[in-house]
Amino acid sequence: MSPDELIKERIIKQPFFMDNLAVYDDKPAVFYSQVPDSQDPGWAGSKYPYIGFLIDKQPDYEKKSAGTVLFSVRSTEGCLSPRHIEIAVKEVFLDLFISPEGSDPFHLVWRISEPVIKNKTDENPIYGMDITFDIIEFPKSRPVEPDPVMALYQAVRNWNENIKKISVDDLGEYYKPLEDEPVIYINAEKMSRKSETGFVSWITAELKIHVCASSAEENIYWIRRLHDFICVESEFIMSDDSAMRVSAELENETDYLKTGQLKVTADFGILKPQNRNAGRLENWKIKVQSAKTT
Repeated sequence: MSPDELIKERIIKQPFFMDNLAVYDDKPAVFYSQVPDSQDPGWAGSKYPYIGFLIDKQPDYEKKSAGTVLFSVRSTEGCLSPRHIEIAVKEVFLDLFISPEGSDPFHLVWRISEPVIKNKTDENPIYGMDITFDIIEFPKSRPVEPDPVMALYQAVRNWNENIKKISVDDLGEYYKPLEDEPVIYINAEKMSRKSETGFVSWITAELKIHVCASSAEENIYWIRRLHDFICVESEFIMSDDSAMRVSAELENETDYLKTGQLKVTADFGILKPQNRNAGRLENWKIKVQSAKTT
């Protein structure tokens, strides 16, 4: 399903919205883009309260978001207040990862809620709440060799198979972290050549690990465990059998899904093109290929 279909489906399947929203075509009144007119025959009685939403894919680089989702809650006298519906909407998407077909997984992070009153002087004013979420995408990356991100993912997999890897593992359309199954995402923030020799370019990469667990307490627990694991091991083998030396640093950021909580510095080498047929890096040594004899 597409992002808008998955967002709508997640809301209308929740018992709270089944019980408290107006009904349209036998389903809770949730609409993407356009809300039907009150005279539309699809309504089963009053059209209030309902939820409309829009997706804006304009990136906000300052907030590190891939766009926003705006939910517009509208209600009237005698119906459930927009405030109660706002709380339920925020709860639905808390720590939820959504994976649309053919698109990158994403997560919605609440930004702001703003009350709205329309037709205030009428007998039946419309009360509302506009709720804005940032879209945080987790792009899939095509691995190269050697790849520090894939090497770190593999090291974590070997250490603890219960840790889920967003954009790598198949988590289904929806996934919320469980107590013993947190989610991580690793991305390369920076990568540069540190030095070189006649055979090898030595690269330093700055990686970020984003950790999302089932609670704040579990988040702290898994961040510490990952930090200690990386620092104790200090070296991982990459896909080409070369070594990657690593160190980790905790970063207590409030927007951890946007910025990550662990900074990992990785040092590794890449053989220069003219030397790749002559040998390969094995751990930190250049292993020369033996010459073929006839």
